Amino acid sequence: MVLNKRGLHWGFIIAMITGLIVVGIGYFIFHESSTDGDIHWEGCRQSLVARNMLPEKDLAIAVASTKGALPLKCGTKIINIDYEDLERAEKEVAETISSCWYMYGKGEYRIFPSSAWSGSELNTPCMVCARIHLDKEVREFYSDNIREDGRIDIKYSLDGQLEGYGVSFWEYLNPDRGGKAFMYFNDWAEEGFSIEIHEEPNLISAEIPDDVKAFNFPQYLDPEKGDLFIFYVQPTVKIPMSSDFAVEPYMGLVQYDNFDKLSEPWVEYSGGQYAKVCSSIESAPA
Repeated sequence: MVLNKRGLHWGFIIAMITGLIVVGIGYFIFHESSTDGDIHWEGCRQSLVARNMLPEKDLAIAVASTKGALPLKCGTKIINIDYEDLERAEKEVAETISSCWYMYGKGEYRIFPSSAWSGSELNTPCMVCARIHLDKEVREFYSDNIREDGRIDIKYSLDGQLEGYGVSFWEYLNPDRGGKAFMYFNDWAEEGFSIEIHEEPNLISAEIPDDVKAFNFPQYLDPEKGDLFIFYVQPTVKIPMSSDFAVEPYMGLVQYDNFDKLSEPWVEYSGGQYAKVCSSIESAPA
């Protein structure tokens, strides 16, 4: 291993420089050709790309990840629905969810250090990508309009066609092959976000089986339950029949009234070990 005087591997330095170049080029391009909202969105994505390029471990003593060396230029993107148009609103919800999945590399990026355990808790860092807000002037419209009880139907919106891809939003988010945005999705729920806790009897294993379906997402954007948050999770889980671990990112949907449920466990192991939906949250709501 070749080290410089500071004890860092040359690969780390090269990756860092490359990452900074990517961020710089990306910012210049989108600063010149996009609106302020697009600059924010793409600025975040370029910093995610750069963070993904950094090696997981490359220090002389390999005990720390380099993922945190490059700061993310990300906040929660706020989408304000201030118009009375159910079809337009549902399309905007579907586009925002899909844009978030795209921004995080459709599950292929590795944003956070891959660490399986923090004490008795499985490491599941989260980021809140976007927040969809119903302006107070239009909430009554989305409560009283005609379709069910008038609320924006998230399930229905994702059945719409994603322009330029030849598939529905749902198919884009959950392809037959590759990463799925809603990997542990169980069902749509009228009452809002809920968790079906999975009990894993193996004390040692951090394995989460592929067939676990634990999360029920809100089918409707209910004006009475506050903003809709689109969050990204990067858990580190055990590979079946192996001593190795893998990162399996996914996304979730929750309204403000249920936001505290993200701190609840959804996998429980014998011996007091558990996995929260989110062990830590960046860009949490104010």
